[in-house]
Amino acid sequence: MNEDIYKELQIHLDEQPIDFPATNSGSDIRLLKYLFKPRETEIALKLSYNYQSIDDIFELCKNDDIGKAELEEILENMVKRGNIHGTKRDGKNHYRIVPLVVGLDELQVCNLTPEYFSLLIKYMTDSQFPLKLINAKNPQLRTIPIEKSLTPEHLVANYDDVMAIIKNNRGPIVVIDCICKKGALIAGKKCQKTSRLETCIVFNDIAETWLKRGLGRQINKQEAIEITRKNEEDGLVFQPSNAQEPEFLCACCGCCCGIFTMQKAIPNPANFWTSSYQAEVNSELCEGCGTCIDRCQVDAIKLRKSKGVVSINLKRCIGCGNCVPTCPAQAIRLIKKNKDIVIPQNNEELYNLIMKNKKK
Repeated sequence: MNEDIYKELQIHLDEQPIDFPATNSGSDIRLLKYLFKPRETEIALKLSYNYQSIDDIFELCKNDDIGKAELEEILENMVKRGNIHGTKRDGKNHYRIVPLVVGLDELQVCNLTPEYFSLLIKYMTDSQFPLKLINAKNPQLRTIPIEKSLTPEHLVANYDDVMAIIKNNRGPIVVIDCICKKGALIAGKKCQKTSRLETCIVFNDIAETWLKRGLGRQINKQEAIEITRKNEEDGLVFQPSNAQEPEFLCACCGCCCGIFTMQKAIPNPANFWTSSYQAEVNSELCEGCGTCIDRCQVDAIKLRKSKGVVSINLKRCIGCGNCVPTCPAQAIRLIKKNKDIVIPQNNEELYNLIMKNKKK
């Protein structure tokens, strides 16, 4: 019976916008057992990827012999344990189930243990999860340029302007440790780009979840801007959720980031990533110093030894802009891609779109 309920949860999660495929080895069930207690599993089966009020969830549980107060207590404990998201709307608590990435995994950053890390790596190795994540028609994440790579001529939309995202945010804002960098430390590796762990920022409903947990650190907009500028100086890549009103802003590196590890393993990551820009080199100005090669997180820049200049592989370039401000010859710039990219308004719209395309 215990095994069956976890199998039901695996199927339920797999039916959400972001897949959670089964494995032949059982690593999917072992990971779920680590994350969810049996009673929590039963309640998680009632949750959707969209927020539901406590009243609606209680109605779904009416045949489960559980009182509303007990149900809400369990849901609140699940929020605090990092199993689901919780926020307050119209004076009532609302809850939603979350995918493994981005979601469950990141919520473990303050509970990270070698056991969890081992279970996660085993699942990622055994399952089709990485492949399905990369092949999604509508990515959860996108790349936006760093501030110093943009000029007034770009006419940047607010959702591609990292500072506008912070300044226009309704709040609250919470900074958290990077799950990837902490995971790398457990594996005995240090980030090659920064010694800081507090690099990732969450907004709005997800920030409410972290505050409910009593974890993370609430900050104001000015401090968020300062952290973002430090991330930029360290050469990290800005990856918010793929929405005009993002719920989070990750700052990623090629040495620790799980997403980048998957990107770098394929020959054409730009085809699977949402980005409005790409880099361009002026070969007449380029001095072939290689500074941009060190700054690139996705191996998109190579030195053409025969000509003494660098070239950019546009199948790999994700338009982060990290190569632009540090070029001593000012030989690199960002240019807007020819195709128009439609960015969903918010995360709910994003997940509804992913779900719609998943059913096709």
